[in-house]
Amino acid sequence: MKNKHNFYKTYIITYSAMFCVLSLVIWLIFAIYGKSFVWDPDGVRQHYNTLSYLGQYLRNIFSGKGVAMMDFRIGQGFDVLTTLNYYGLGDPLNLIAVFVKQQNMEMLYGILIFIRLYLAGIAFSYYCISINKKELGPVLIGTICYVFSGFGLYTSVRHPFFINAMIYLPLLLVAAERILKKKKYGFFTWMVGLSLISNFYFAYMNTIFVGIYLLFRIFGMEKNTFLEKVKEIGKICVAYLVGVMISAVVFLPVVYAFLQNARGGDAGGYTESLLLYPKEYYQKYLLYFSAPKLMISSWTIGGYSPICLISALYLWIVHRKDDQEKEQIRIAKAIFLLLLVFTLIPLFGKIFNGFGYVCNRWCYALVMSSAMLVVYALPKLIVMTKKERVGLLAIIAVYIILMLLNTNKLEFEITLSMELIAGFTLLLFIMSRSHISERKCYVILTTVIVAGVMIGCYIIYSPGYSNYIKSFSKRGKAYEFSGRSAITRMAAVKDNSFYRVEQPWINKSNQAIIRNYNGNTFYWSLVPKTMTQYLDELGMASLDRNYACLGLDSRLILNELGATKYYVARKTNSSLVPYGYEHQKQYDYKDYRVYQNRYALSIGYGMKKYMKKSEYDKLLPIQKQEALLSCIILNDSDITTDIQNRIEEVTSKSIPLQTREIPYKIKSLDGIVMDHGRIQVIKKNASMTITYEGDGKGETYLLFHNLKLLSGINHQLISVSKKHSFYTKISLFPKNNPVYYDKEYHGIKISNIKGNNEITFTFAQKNSFQFDSLKVYRYPAKNYKKQVEDLRDHQLEQVKMGNNQVSGTVSLSSDRWMQFAIPYSIGWKAYVDGKQTSLSPSDTAYLGLLVSKGNHKVVLSYETPYIRIGAIVSFIGCLITIVSMFLVRKKEK
Repeated sequence: MKNKHNFYKTYIITYSAMFCVLSLVIWLIFAIYGKSFVWDPDGVRQHYNTLSYLGQYLRNIFSGKGVAMMDFRIGQGFDVLTTLNYYGLGDPLNLIAVFVKQQNMEMLYGILIFIRLYLAGIAFSYYCISINKKELGPVLIGTICYVFSGFGLYTSVRHPFFINAMIYLPLLLVAAERILKKKKYGFFTWMVGLSLISNFYFAYMNTIFVGIYLLFRIFGMEKNTFLEKVKEIGKICVAYLVGVMISAVVFLPVVYAFLQNARGGDAGGYTESLLLYPKEYYQKYLLYFSAPKLMISSWTIGGYSPICLISALYLWIVHRKDDQEKEQIRIAKAIFLLLLVFTLIPLFGKIFNGFGYVCNRWCYALVMSSAMLVVYALPKLIVMTKKERVGLLAIIAVYIILMLLNTNKLEFEITLSMELIAGFTLLLFIMSRSHISERKCYVILTTVIVAGVMIGCYIIYSPGYSNYIKSFSKRGKAYEFSGRSAITRMAAVKDNSFYRVEQPWINKSNQAIIRNYNGNTFYWSLVPKTMTQYLDELGMASLDRNYACLGLDSRLILNELGATKYYVARKTNSSLVPYGYEHQKQYDYKDYRVYQNRYALSIGYGMKKYMKKSEYDKLLPIQKQEALLSCIILNDSDITTDIQNRIEEVTSKSIPLQTREIPYKIKSLDGIVMDHGRIQVIKKNASMTITYEGDGKGETYLLFHNLKLLSGINHQLISVSKKHSFYTKISLFPKNNPVYYDKEYHGIKISNIKGNNEITFTFAQKNSFQFDSLKVYRYPAKNYKKQVEDLRDHQLEQVKMGNNQVSGTVSLSSDRWMQFAIPYSIGWKAYVDGKQTSLSPSDTAYLGLLVSKGNHKVVLSYETPYIRIGAIVSFIGCLITIVSMFLVRKKEK
């Protein structure tokens, strides 16, 4: 027992020392170049903002302010749990944020990255010990190979919570070993529950890996009969399901949100055969497997330590009959080979990514498998026989020759990789032929591998090579960068009413959650598909992907119906300010301006007409937004006889629409060939200028139909007015980009000054586009004021915003449909004068209900869908697990 304790103590001290040295190197690289660990874009827009938000969120709970289940600062009012769970709401490590102030959050963000990496190493080491691998040297080297692999170095600073998967996978395997060796299921059940609560996405992947592992282990047991093996699998499945029950309070709501998710229907990403990648993929895989080059394609990441490659090749050619570990090694090799094959076939990338686009974010499992081969191989590599050395030399030589044959240009990283592979092989040859003690061999190998990791870190991060560090925000500027926009001027506005703020083409999505205002932007992986559908139907170019929106394009009607009261922009964007918004000079700061909507609507308002969704779909996008101001849009299936009898129906033909197409001319083409719906950009920064007449009233829109990027890289089509400066853009992605989705219309609001207007499109890169049509439309807004005044006369008054609750009073001159500018969810319940009333989706994205003539008090309350039943199931799951563990211990005694 004492020797066991000394081993653990020595190992922890040694591993911690090695980890600190390597972490210091990474920290110094970022510090020298003045960079934080917050990656832009996702680090700034999602991960950092979420961590900051969670800190305040938890402090609010502990201070007695209650648990907010939805927040108007998240999108236009998304669910807190289901939106943020993917980003760390459920990760125990993020609980630390409750103790950290905003000014120190960037520091915590970086510290948590290293804590996660450290724990990944501890988890891997724990797994090694659980299978009786207790040689300090091999376990330590295997752990370094696991933690500081290409996946670890690339992902930890890019998407920090991805590293949690590297923590949970070894722990789940430890739990699996406990079942097989001791018939104890409790730890496995708890780990399943914790991993699902932490992140459902990676829990799904880990479930597959643990299943594969258990199948190999169980069917590799020679003593057990087939029936016994099947029974064992059955028991494990029951234990897993109990773990799912434990997580149900989080898992059920998140699964529901996933099924209602806009991103679930992604059409972009890998577009080739699902059976084979292009030839270039396999060439890169061969060349970059052990090179500090990292991303190969589709999230397949290289950067494995050369010792991983050598160990895998060695174990593949060497078979020692007297090896006591041969059964374990056979299973480890089989799992490694299977996972390696998975990375070679696109279909498995699709399966592991939840049947979305092809993505190999799961390759941390292959990293772990390769690190385990190192643990098994090292004790044998340092005592190789002459025959084994010859065999290893031959296969290494073949590998290097294949590398040379598959490259036309020897990049520095590839050359370094070959040198390191050859150098490690030579070092192992020397060790196996000399009389150096085993301990000294491991010290030398550890030193060389640590030095290799240091070199790899410098090459990956530094500007002189891969320059990965370039995409990170400046040190100490993460909070400032997350809100470095005109929106900061809203801090000076004193207004206690509920309102939203619009900012044209804000490039800091989600900043509202830490800047404490209600906005119109969002950029989250789980977004209600009805919200995306609403914006897509209106041809919003600001919806540049189906889970990210950069605002409401400064559109008058959409902002009005969305309860937007303030518009914040730079002075140069003044020509985009919607009608009815007045400049508030007292809030001017440098070139920032704040405008207030003098016709602002409340969050709820009554409509006296409705249109069937099937009729609404017949309108053009620009016509649709005008229709939204005149009537409510209801799904055909939601229209009851009661609705038909109490409010007036209009159709796409009967509704009076003022939006009209206006003529335009192409004034000039510079570096562009345009013919029959095709745009060929033949030089960088090419431009196309169009002209049209403006009347200075209402709004003007430009609408592309079926605009597609035919080739090349991500591209942004930028339009800039020459005479009255404003900036807006259309983001286009090729179909093979994961963020692509099939968007029919791209519409943008453009300048409408009186007289001649010029719009210049600037194309940054050479490329090819096609489109069916390009048209300009004008909405004159003649009846806008009258229509809005009618809505203001029937809007929700005395609005009170409570925790998960919205309430107010309304006075209706006739029966009306009360619409609320709140994203529809089954979690909302409505009470009119204390009586529960059914809610339905309206205008595609929002929610509403039919309210009779007269004075009423309306209360809306929210509860995360399925959280109540999930809490009950979680309680039962915990109870079952605790009782089972108690009975097992009692039986043992």
